[in-house]
Amino acid sequence: MKGRRRRECGMFVGRTAEVALLRAELRAAGVGCARRVAIEGPEGIGKTALVHHTLGGEAGVRVLAASGEESERRLALGVLRQLADEAVRGAAPGSAGPEGSGRAGLDGLAADLEGFATAGLKATGQDPCAAGQVICDVIEALQAHGPVVVLIDDAQWADRPSLHALGYVLRRLRAVRVLVLVAVRDLADPWLPDGLRRLLSGDDTLHIPLAGLTAAHLAELSFTSPPGQGSRPLPGLSEEAAERLRRHTLGSPLHARALLATVPRPVLEDASVRLPAPGTYRRSFTRRLDGCTRAARQLVEACAVLGGGCPLHVAAIVAGGLADPLNALEQAVAAGLLEEQPGRLIGFPEPLARAAAYDGLGPGTRARLHLAAAALAGDTGTALRHRAAAAGGPDDMLAEELAGYAAKATQHGQWQEAAGHLELAADLIDAARAPARRDELRTAALEHVLIGGDVLHAARLAGAPAARGTVSESWRGADHDGGDKAPARWYVLGRLALVSGRFEEASELLTEAWRHREPGLAADVAEQVAWLHLVTGDRAGAVRWARLAIEQPIQGAIARPYDVLALGGAPCADAPPGSLAAAVVHLERDVPEQACAVLKQLAASGLPHHRLLATALLAAAEHACARWDAAAARAERALAEASALGQRWLLPCLEAVCVAPLVARGEHERALAHATAAMTTARRMRHALGETQAGRALALLGIEDTTTGDTMTGGTTTGGTATGTGETPSGTGDPSAAGLSASGLSASGLSASGLSVLDPFVPDAWPRRIETLIAEGRLAEAERGLAVFGEISAARLPDGPPDPAAASRPNAAGGVGAG
Repeated sequence: MKGRRRRECGMFVGRTAEVALLRAELRAAGVGCARRVAIEGPEGIGKTALVHHTLGGEAGVRVLAASGEESERRLALGVLRQLADEAVRGAAPGSAGPEGSGRAGLDGLAADLEGFATAGLKATGQDPCAAGQVICDVIEALQAHGPVVVLIDDAQWADRPSLHALGYVLRRLRAVRVLVLVAVRDLADPWLPDGLRRLLSGDDTLHIPLAGLTAAHLAELSFTSPPGQGSRPLPGLSEEAAERLRRHTLGSPLHARALLATVPRPVLEDASVRLPAPGTYRRSFTRRLDGCTRAARQLVEACAVLGGGCPLHVAAIVAGGLADPLNALEQAVAAGLLEEQPGRLIGFPEPLARAAAYDGLGPGTRARLHLAAAALAGDTGTALRHRAAAAGGPDDMLAEELAGYAAKATQHGQWQEAAGHLELAADLIDAARAPARRDELRTAALEHVLIGGDVLHAARLAGAPAARGTVSESWRGADHDGGDKAPARWYVLGRLALVSGRFEEASELLTEAWRHREPGLAADVAEQVAWLHLVTGDRAGAVRWARLAIEQPIQGAIARPYDVLALGGAPCADAPPGSLAAAVVHLERDVPEQACAVLKQLAASGLPHHRLLATALLAAAEHACARWDAAAARAERALAEASALGQRWLLPCLEAVCVAPLVARGEHERALAHATAAMTTARRMRHALGETQAGRALALLGIEDTTTGDTMTGGTTTGGTATGTGETPSGTGDPSAAGLSASGLSASGLSASGLSVLDPFVPDAWPRRIETLIAEGRLAEAERGLAVFGEISAARLPDGPPDPAAASRPNAAGGVGAG
């Protein structure tokens, strides 16, 4: 590219559609049709990078580039002079360009331009129209030798005479090979002349508004090495960290790069740590803040501590009792520091503004403002959070207040809020003096986060990525008070491993928790072991452990062992009528409308993993009612939510649930994608139940997965973790080492344990197969298939279920196997 001052833009990501649009406009201009483009977006959003990336790959294009500068706004025709200087350099003797008569013409034009640049444009009284005509002559002369791009960057800072001249140029360029690009922060900026604004907003101008980069693009951006790091690559951000960075910076590439270059990766990954404002933003913010009166600065500081939208009178009191808060607010709004929000509230225009204001507070000022905010807080939780932020060191009394509030919050189902207060409480305990209490609070916080459904956050608290690795040794280490809190830790970490899809680790941890048989934990541990047996294919073991959980004298606040019983094929008569278990019974009895009535209530409330399971079953029930569109949409929403929360143990099931309604709608490609993902995910996790469901989903598509057996003939498998017996091998102590085969059927259509294995999530493909057999005239085979299918549909637990007391006895290794 010729005549363009190159900038180092670093790695360019995203903007595929915008680049394509610009290149299409450049091609149109290249054939003699003048084009103009307005690129609009806030500072740092990537307007300049977009233009440079697009033009960088174009050969034979002459670029005349100029940019506005805030400090040069009063320099008349300063931007136009930049264009003239660019043209002089591009047309000077010895520069790249044509030879012969064309070269002579450019040399003569260069002399004329040089005189114009050194004389005419220096005069502040120069007529913008005359100056614009000179630029028109320059462009017409240059475009005769190849396409020309005129770039005006940061037009909001350009001098007014140059902007008027630019309007003159745009109105007169028609059948010439030129593309005019104008990059501006806001086309509504009153500094822009009305005539130019109308031209840039009209139908003849391509308007490209730039929004922030997506989280995926920021994750890609994070792979680049920041300045000073040489060529050593840095690890990329996780999806959740990239999304947090996007929310914090609103996707600004400039500010995201600055944070990636200065903030350590562990801080970016830790959602509990407040992200700072980068220097690229803080310098501008501080300059505007310093230009305000003391009252306006105090108001901004108070808002930084209060956070979010807050009433003006509250901020004024926290700031120290401002005499004229309205005038202070007016100044802060005019400086772009604060904004008025709906509901007579005030707040910051973007997250970085609050971060910059908070970063600028000294420790003493920050503590004073937080205490003032605590005194005015409308609820106990907010007051406690402000007091914790004001604490200068360990505070046992405040920690216990926070823990007490968390206990009350759990009674109202506010698990995530309770977890946040427990984390604050743990931070206020002196680790050297009371390490056991600190560990207890940390463990409780982790459990509350898990119950609240956010597995990704729980994994960060435990120092383990949700999809890989194991929890950090600091969580697995011995307790500081002799080990009496160890069972709680093993239970919570085992629960985390289970929902993260790490079943072997879950087995190990839950075995340790069960070994101690703590009365307050035994029911919860037994229920988690029941879920573990269920997903690893051992329905009989799941039923035994679920019954054992029900028999414990102390039940957990969120216990649902009867749901495991129902899903394991042994519904309990004592299950609440509005429970998931009741809905499963309705589905097995082929009354899907009744199941829908129950499941709609469950899907609209409750804890996330209960809600996700209820939503999946609701999709299956709606499919049975022939409401295929609603079923498909509901199933895919549940899958997306489970992925976002890190509930990996549910993914195979939720992927499989999507298949049937999509098949019914004729969307076989999407259905196959879900079925394949279900099988791949299940096998990666050794998720036997997921493999069964994936096999059934594939069967709906007419695909037989030979590794999971043929349910029509009652075949079994020995691959993966399945043994075909539902029993844990003696002495292994590993619940994940056993399970039913993928089909799990004997010749009579029952599992080896005598349990019904009808799957409420994925409809059986047998009716379709039987129809196929009849259509092909294979009536004897169809008759046998109908008989077996009827046995399965009518099957229930036999009168003599396995003895739960025997199931509670650990095997030789002290494990929690089904034997």
